[in-house]
Order: sequence, then structure tokens, then C-alpha cells
Amino acid sequence: MDYRGVIFDFNGTLFFDNDKHVKAWGAISQLLRNKGITDEELHEHFNGVPNKQIIQYVR
Repeated sequence: MDYRGVIFDFNGTLFFDNDKHVKAWGAISQLLRNKGITDEELHEHFNGVPNKQIIQYVR
């Protein structure tokens, strides 16, 4: 086999950046619907959900 690159997703393993995601989505939510996100929303509609689906939710 001829390997030309390696993809490694280090988020949540070597680099814990969840707080940055929560802050960013909270700011986007504030802009789009004039309110942040609750912990309940975070767990039900944001964590592990594709960005396209999140954006549809906050519209």
C-alpha cells in the first residue's frame, strides 16, 4: 500500500476543547435566536450532532 497521509482526530483525546465548542455554539445561538443554549439543549441537540443539523436546530 502507498500511504500519502494520515488523518487523526485528536479532539477529546489529546486536546480537550469542548468548552470552546460550547462557547462558540452559544454565541451563534445568541445571534440567530437571541438566546444562548441550555445544558439540556447541549446534551440533546448539540453533542455528537453534525453541524448542519445543529444550525437547522438553532434557526
